[in-house]
Amino acid sequence: MSTRRTITVLGLGTVGSQLAADLAAAGADVVAFDPGLSDAPEGVRLVADVADAVDGTDLVISATAPAEAPAALAQVLPHLAPGSVYADVSTGSPKLKRGLAITAENNDLAFVGVAILSLRSGISLGAPMLASGAGVETFVSIMAEHGSEVEAVGDDAGTAASRKVLRSIMVRGIAALAAESLAASIQSGDAEWLWENLSAELAAADENWLSQVFDAFGPYAAQRRGEAEVIPLYLADLSVAPVMSEALVEVTRAISSAGLPRRPEVSG
Repeated sequence: MSTRRTITVLGLGTVGSQLAADLAAAGADVVAFDPGLSDAPEGVRLVADVADAVDGTDLVISATAPAEAPAALAQVLPHLAPGSVYADVSTGSPKLKRGLAITAENNDLAFVGVAILSLRSGISLGAPMLASGAGVETFVSIMAEHGSEVEAVGDDAGTAASRKVLRSIMVRGIAALAAESLAASIQSGDAEWLWENLSAELAAADENWLSQVFDAFGPYAAQRRGEAEVIPLYLADLSVAPVMSEALVEVTRAISSAGLPRRPEVSG
């Protein structure tokens, strides 16, 4: 890195604080704006005026809650030079990101929608990230200077968020199913066995596991739908709300009627 970058972080919640601290530790001059706070992470300069926060900045990273993202952008618009790169890392929807991009581009800013994929790595510069939008090349370059590998996924500002949402259906769904299954196993006295069994199943998984489990679900739905229908009944007997299990029954019925969606072919 030939010159020290100035990076502005808007919002010092969980995500903003960690990114700001990591960027500062990686050598950036990090300036933060969060009117609700009086303290900032080590190495981060917290300022009271939003104009001061973005003065001379190389990159603005907005880390607010999705509901606050439009207001955060509107607040800095009068103070940013044309061509400035504005990246939103909130967990907002693809529609929100595209709307922010329109506002930014109408004011001569290069918008970037960023999705942090933080299942196991936590929220840090080391977490996998997707980015899309008009300013994606500059964003990826600046982040790479500070040790963060960001995958550019196109010029559409909503693409990164879309891919995160699609991934979360399964990733967070697995966690929700595990929670429901564990709650039931605690009631039945089988928690230790269940956790060891499921952990062993996942530990033995290879790159073909997802395809194999997916392909097997079609015949299961068609031939053994009754097995799925027993699950929420048993959970009710255990006084466990069968929220995910009832959804499983509905999906099983739908696939029994319509079949599985066509999956991509993968090697291996």
